[in-house]
Amino acid sequence: MAGKIVEGLIELRDEPRDDAAEGIRRLKDRGVRVLMLSGDNQRTANAIASGLGMEAKGELLPEAKLTEIGRLKETGPVAMIGDGINDAPALAAASVGVSMGGGTDVALETADAPCFEIA
Repeated sequence: MAGKIVEGLIELRDEPRDDAAEGIRRLKDRGVRVLMLSGDNQRTANAIASGLGMEAKGELLPEAKLTEIGRLKETGPVAMIGDGINDAPALAAASVGVSMGGGTDVALETADAPCFEIA
């Protein structure tokens, strides 16, 4: 970049809902392990997850999410919540797949329980 100067940087990330941390706390209080599988980089996944009190595995391609679901199912049932085309294989492999209403058609069609509105 000889002779070029960076004049700005834009960083974007999804923000969790205001009530997300409470929902995760309630699940954990019931003994449910809560883990975020993300295609985002590990640093971004950690930033979101740590604010919610859960674990995160980032930089996962769809095949890696599918492998992780298979590994988790060895110890018991797994519910997977996803919203994108990259989540479809893992949604199908989970014991219960839940798709988000704002997600892609592939995720909605693959999930066992598509959610069209979360109030």
